[in-house]
Amino acid sequence: MRERRDGVWELIVQLPRDPSSGRARQLSRTVSGTKRDAQRALAAMVAEVSAGKVSSSTMRMAELLHRWLDHAEEQLAATTVREYRRIVATRLEPDLGAAHPARRSSTRAQVEVDADLADRDYGEWAGQSLASVEAKFGSLDTTPDVERLVRFVARVTAALMRAADNAAAAPIVVVAHDAVNRHALAALVDTLGCAEDIPQRTGCWNRLERRPDGWSAPIVDAVPYDGRRP
Repeated sequence: MRERRDGVWELIVQLPRDPSSGRARQLSRTVSGTKRDAQRALAAMVAEVSAGKVSSSTMRMAELLHRWLDHAEEQLAATTVREYRRIVATRLEPDLGAAHPARRSSTRAQVEVDADLADRDYGEWAGQSLASVEAKFGSLDTTPDVERLVRFVARVTAALMRAADNAAAAPIVVVAHDAVNRHALAALVDTLGCAEDIPQRTGCWNRLERRPDGWSAPIVDAVPYDGRRP
């Protein structure tokens, strides 16, 4: 358990090694509150793992998306969550396989939640319009309690590189906010230009490739049914 910032705690519980790969696994969650609140949440996580309610095995892709939405729900606006769930249900599940047991596909993925891939922390200004915040403070980077952009970019790119290192040559799927996608793409692939100019439509996906000479992004801002495939 560690305090990431004032009143925000990252909780980590070790899971049994994955039976197919032998890789170490862990469950990570972020909670808000006092240290006592975080300790209670950590104890509940340990109880979940001990009771077998949290599995270290693989998970179907559609289930992964639903699990991510459950985890991200507290950080997103209610309208955003509803729209994401609609997109998953109507545009992604038909290709990936529905999470309902009667319609699950054989597509499977190992699941990890990395708090470093969360959206930029806007502190008490979360939910406020950018225009109103900039009118008051000049820019987001000068706004009190907002995560500095350079720190945000360093955090998400380090998390992506760490995930790629852990996966070795195996493909991975990262589900994140559009701001995370834009800044990670801009930081890793110089030819894409600045983050603000990289299109990221709701429900889109990108393909990143890492080679010895660096990163490339052969597919950016693809959406279901546009003919592009991973």
